[in-house]
Amino acid sequence: MLRSSFKVLWVAILAALLHACASTSSGPDLDSLAFKRTALDRSAVELKPDEAQEYARWALPFARVASHVYCKYLSANDPENQKNLDCQKFPELSATGWSLLYDWRSVLTEADGKTDLEFMAFGRAEPGRQGDIVIGFKGTNFTSLSDWRSNLRWFTRFLPLPGPDEYQIVHSHAQEMVDLALAKAKQTFPLASGFDVYSTGHSLGGGLAQLLAYSDVRVTGAVVFDPSPVTGYKTLVSDAQVNCNARVLRIYERGEALQYLRSVVRRFYSLTENINEVSFDLLHSRGNPVANHSMTGFRGGIEARANIRQTTPVQIKELPGKPDCKCFQYRRPEDRSSEAAVCLANDNRQAQ
Repeated sequence: MLRSSFKVLWVAILAALLHACASTSSGPDLDSLAFKRTALDRSAVELKPDEAQEYARWALPFARVASHVYCKYLSANDPENQKNLDCQKFPELSATGWSLLYDWRSVLTEADGKTDLEFMAFGRAEPGRQGDIVIGFKGTNFTSLSDWRSNLRWFTRFLPLPGPDEYQIVHSHAQEMVDLALAKAKQTFPLASGFDVYSTGHSLGGGLAQLLAYSDVRVTGAVVFDPSPVTGYKTLVSDAQVNCNARVLRIYERGEALQYLRSVVRRFYSLTENINEVSFDLLHSRGNPVANHSMTGFRGGIEARANIRQTTPVQIKELPGKPDCKCFQYRRPEDRSSEAAVCLANDNRQAQ
């Protein structure tokens, strides 16, 4: 009965999002509260205004990439702003130092390209310093059967459907995506000392971004917005492959549709130490979960809450959180890395 009710809830919430991913919303409410949830704090803890601003600044570069991957859909769904959206030149990213490294067409096979999976890799670096790479994934396109198959993969993966879904495709190309991003970044920024790799995305794109972070140990972590709870972490990523060090920062608007589904999932799967969740109330669409799921409005709210000019570069610092000790203990108990040793040592002390 519980399983059946959970399926009904999941389908109903996704159905409510049909037009939400690229919708617009009301202006940001900068006086609203923000909350954080971690593995140690089962209930949400209110953030002080300066802490909320710091998280907004942290999220800003990722929000810009996640929005840009949506660009052509935002243009189609928002005629008033269509003239201001230049999807080919990505002005707001290039103005802050980012260069396009590649997009999905450089990675996907002809068969994979028939899905609506889209992603872009951007890089930024200064001579002699560690640079950053962000791989961003597009969320749901309303008319895409491929996107909806992926949204519902908790159920569709058991059906005899032709070809892989988008999660399977991302997982199968994960190493190639990171290899290509690093190679292109080194070519574009030859004087950089090295690169940290991150992933990002909104809604379905947030689920895909988390999968990439878990699928390759070279990915530092993922910053995702209103993310799908579907990640493929257990069904696709093997124990030998899983990246237990991946930090995940989930940022969402309070009252957006997928928040309710995540609340149900959290009752059965508690947060691990590598995951931080932060909720804002920027759009404040008065109980409208569809409007609150807008990436366009949410990005604008983060821009305003961060209080940084749109063209001001924002440095990416180390993501919050710790290694996933449960992952090291149960999925990679033979790992000899320093992070695994700390996790296992702490576990042994607690057992004594």
